[in-house]
Amino acid sequence: MSRAFLTAQLAVAALVCLPALDVSGQLVSSPNPMLGGNPQHSGFSPFPGPLEEPTILWEAAPGLRDAVFSVPAVFGEEGNLYVDYGNFPGGQSPEEQFYVSYSPEGQERWRFKVPIPSGKRGRGVGAVTSDGNIVVPFRDGVRSFVRTSGSDFVLNWEIPIGYYHSSPAVDREGFIYTGGTSFVGFLKLRPDTGAIEWEFPVLTWGKASSPALSNDESTVYISRSFEESGLYALRTADGELKWSFHPAPFTDASLAWASPTVGVDGTIYQREGSTGILYALTDNDDGFILQWEFDPKRPGEVSQVSRHVAVYDDTIYMTTSGPDPILFALDLDGNERWRYDVSGGGALTSTPLITEDAVYFGAQAAQTVHCVDRLSGELLWKKELGGDGLEFVPVALSDDRVLYVGTSGTFSHPDQAVLVALAVRHFRRGDSNSDGTVDLSDPIFTIAHLFQGGESPLCQRTADADDDGRLDLTDAIFLLTFLFQATEAPAAPGVKDCGPDGTPDELLTCKSYPLCTQ
Repeated sequence: MSRAFLTAQLAVAALVCLPALDVSGQLVSSPNPMLGGNPQHSGFSPFPGPLEEPTILWEAAPGLRDAVFSVPAVFGEEGNLYVDYGNFPGGQSPEEQFYVSYSPEGQERWRFKVPIPSGKRGRGVGAVTSDGNIVVPFRDGVRSFVRTSGSDFVLNWEIPIGYYHSSPAVDREGFIYTGGTSFVGFLKLRPDTGAIEWEFPVLTWGKASSPALSNDESTVYISRSFEESGLYALRTADGELKWSFHPAPFTDASLAWASPTVGVDGTIYQREGSTGILYALTDNDDGFILQWEFDPKRPGEVSQVSRHVAVYDDTIYMTTSGPDPILFALDLDGNERWRYDVSGGGALTSTPLITEDAVYFGAQAAQTVHCVDRLSGELLWKKELGGDGLEFVPVALSDDRVLYVGTSGTFSHPDQAVLVALAVRHFRRGDSNSDGTVDLSDPIFTIAHLFQGGESPLCQRTADADDDGRLDLTDAIFLLTFLFQATEAPAAPGVKDCGPDGTPDELLTCKSYPLCTQ
């Protein structure tokens, strides 16, 4: 397929609903504007996450069975979340896919139903541009939604790129880099119209990874699986090929399943999806140097399905799958620093999320989130969310210490896709109306909520006075006897001091408690 033909096809298919936008500016100020948090896919977040076991703030269950939130959420203006969810072929429910926007409090703002061919649900992560627009990859192509006020959205443009897994990267000027499949190669698109700036053509069928940009944004790295398999380095100015790397003997290597990652020193890290081998390369502008490779397989193992790595400071973090998956920490020479074994954890196909203090990642078994110390690999906490154990458990972190986890089910909603918000929320037990004082008004507030349709507590855990993990009449009675008969006081954190729940409960949420700082 020629570039001229493809350009004409996309131009005809493009749908432009608003006037063109200026192509300028910098990356949007967002905790997670795209895959890996930045155009280099480093996986690092500058914001601190919970270092003790968090509680569930809220669960968003949009009602789709046999489904999963398979990619991490990205964040736009005012902390709003954008995430894809849908079900897979072979389930009992009809195949559907949606792109949904949620408020930071878990309220659905809007949703877009994605037209999908049978058995071809997409798995790409969206990207937020500097003007607040959302560029989203779907199985039939790429769409751009423009930011609007309230709960509305407008489809700006769409271009069909066919069978599609690539998550777009956005540079400081707003240009979009993405990859297609079949005979569609690697593309640079304008953010205002979706028009092609350049196309690097391919001659055979294949699948493209999510592209990563060099630190100076002069080069885009993108990998391809099946025919013409390899890692390609292209000039961002004109799409000209600088060099390509084809790992021997894998002529049919599954590179596209693991996107490239660029370290702060410019090293490119690329994994091969069927073996899990990690390659480290340096870019000499007119060629590359293969610095080293790391094989994570244990003796006797054959393959390791994997995703791309995360890099921060002088350490590389990567996961494996199999019956006993591992999180590895490597130094910049490819030597193992430590490993964290997830015995019976199932696939670890989600990319690690790195902060200054910790590494967060999801495991397939029981939809479990793990948090380990970044320097030592020691477990800080892990939390089972429940569900049927589909392999994708992606994790994203906001700037107010909230972890957002995509699942295929939880204890509360075991048979449908659920987006879960986790955080350590400090509160005062008994203060159900959140006025700062535990008194008669609190059991009255609880009774009004339970039996008169009154307002729900901002933090349900404040109203769980007897700490039995349920919100019912016994809580009001417990608090009344404490207040007027000097009986047993409510459990930790108590009625006076701010603190976490000493006995975290799976069914009660705590969206906020403004009187405590955490």
